[in-house]
Amino acid sequence: MATKAPVGNAGQPASPTPADMQMSPAQVRDLFLQTALYSSLPMDPITWSQGNTITIKVPQTGLAHKIRLEVTLSITASATVSTVNQRAPYNFITNIVYVDPSGVQRVNASAYELALLDIVKDVTYDPSTGSTATWVTNANVAANVWNNPVPGTTPATVSFFIDIPIAMSELDTRGSILLESATSPSFIQIQMANTIIAASGIEQPYTGAQTISALSGTIQPRYYFWVPTYVTIGGRKTLPLPVNDLQVIHEIMGLRNSAALNTSTDNRITLPTGRSYYRVLAQLVNNAAFVGGSTADVAGYKFQLDQRTTTLNESLQGYYTRIRQLLNRDLPLGVFLWDFTKRPFDSSHYGQLDAILTLGSNALTSPYVQVTRECLYQAPQA
Repeated sequence: MATKAPVGNAGQPASPTPADMQMSPAQVRDLFLQTALYSSLPMDPITWSQGNTITIKVPQTGLAHKIRLEVTLSITASATVSTVNQRAPYNFITNIVYVDPSGVQRVNASAYELALLDIVKDVTYDPSTGSTATWVTNANVAANVWNNPVPGTTPATVSFFIDIPIAMSELDTRGSILLESATSPSFIQIQMANTIIAASGIEQPYTGAQTISALSGTIQPRYYFWVPTYVTIGGRKTLPLPVNDLQVIHEIMGLRNSAALNTSTDNRITLPTGRSYYRVLAQLVNNAAFVGGSTADVAGYKFQLDQRTTTLNESLQGYYTRIRQLLNRDLPLGVFLWDFTKRPFDSSHYGQLDAILTLGSNALTSPYVQVTRECLYQAPQA
């Protein structure tokens, strides 16, 4: 495409465009979004391969927004499975990594973590049971978009989709990459689940004594991007690239913490420094079950700045009340959200950030907290 500009590190423009010099970064972003062509390209389909990890290159085209994975599987069991676990169907994909042209991991999280992030960023997005959304009205369409059946002896179709964000959102180009000018490719790694059903536990899609007799399907990746378009400003043609937005990395990282969880005390999730935080999610698991439905599981919820200023200090009821007001829905059991989008914590304004869950009196058996963080930070310069 004939929109190439001089580039520096990781395929980013090396110097401001005329539009950058005449307008604020927010105005350049708005102009870009108003004039760029939002587009998509199908990538090569992936055949389901249980337990394998597949690496695929992302097209070097346009200004990257996201990659969507459209998953369709056919599954048959020896008998009707006992339990469809909370993370299903997303945990058919256990991990997703996106690596940019400079070799920086921008995304490293499970499909379920990315699905949770989509829900809290857009509460109408969740197509599963419990959503307040009403857009799923056509049964045939709904089954093709998202279907999470209880497998049995008759082949059943599992379908779902996952977005792997590169930029912050369709209306926010921070974190995007001008891939068409990158000197090296970027790629995604998709790890497919090795265990589909087990006699106990919640890590796999299904729990039961049954066996999976047949499983096949495809994953269709689709790349979404903007095509920059020249505009006339003050009688001059210019390419309104949001250069400032391309100098930051949009990072989504998942990390499991299974150490030092204690009953009846504050359990801290200390966030890495040098980043501006927008959202943090935590999944609390105890004794192979999601917990958080009573004060015996979780007695309180807090957020602390620099180990001394507690900005949020809520009971379990207070937390659930605020989340319902914030999202107009509840989150799945055991999922906790710290949302900083109205006042992001800039990396220059804090020394330490701690998300805190005060656990209750229930005994702990192999507990862990799965933490997902969404943040921005300045891209390293070559």
